[in-house]
Amino acid sequence: MMENTETKKATTSSSEFDFDFIFHSILLIMGNLFHKLLALYESFFNLSKKDKHQIYTNLATSYRKKGNLDKAIDAIKKAIKEVPNNENEKLLKHLADLYLMSGAYDKAKQAYQNVLSNYPNNSDAIIKLADLHLKENEIEEALKLYESFPQQGAKKHEILYKLGVIYDKKSEVDLAIEKMKEAIELKPDEIKYHQHLGFIYESAGRHVDAVPHFKKAMELEFGQKNNVFDF
Repeated sequence: MMENTETKKATTSSSEFDFDFIFHSILLIMGNLFHKLLALYESFFNLSKKDKHQIYTNLATSYRKKGNLDKAIDAIKKAIKEVPNNENEKLLKHLADLYLMSGAYDKAKQAYQNVLSNYPNNSDAIIKLADLHLKENEIEEALKLYESFPQQGAKKHEILYKLGVIYDKKSEVDLAIEKMKEAIELKPDEIKYHQHLGFIYESAGRHVDAVPHFKKAMELEFGQKNNVFDF
């Protein structure tokens, strides 16, 4: 009987020990977790500029993909503040592109101009700013920008084409034809180049010169390179 009593006491004591051990273990774990969370919270306020720049850039990309351009613009503005002026070419360009996507053309023009003020050889900014001027029929501004485009580059044919469009608008037929021909020489399979040159010739009353380019445009568009078209 006494043995059973002692066994019960031992079991009870062991159970109390196990409970106390588990309870204090939980307290210790929770305490450690709290300190880790507190350290993590404090680290948020001690992020490096590089980290903040990356976070804001990622946010801008996420917002843009979701179609929330206002929030994307706000995030990029914050990212720009976190990097030195000589390292923010991509961010400034990104901001200008977002304004363009949102239809805020005046702000887009200012933003592209800001890119070019700091990075005058940014060819994409040159093209997009010039395109905006051309879209709004600001011919001289567009012409100046297109003419400033680097002489070498993958998009040179596109610039020559747009110069041709501008000279056509200015009724400077010879220059328009010259630029269109240069564009075609660099990219002979571009349909709109042949079409536009054909229209320029036609408007100038040069039907014979227009025909080959209209034919070429149709061949390229319909894949009928061996067919003969009569006009």
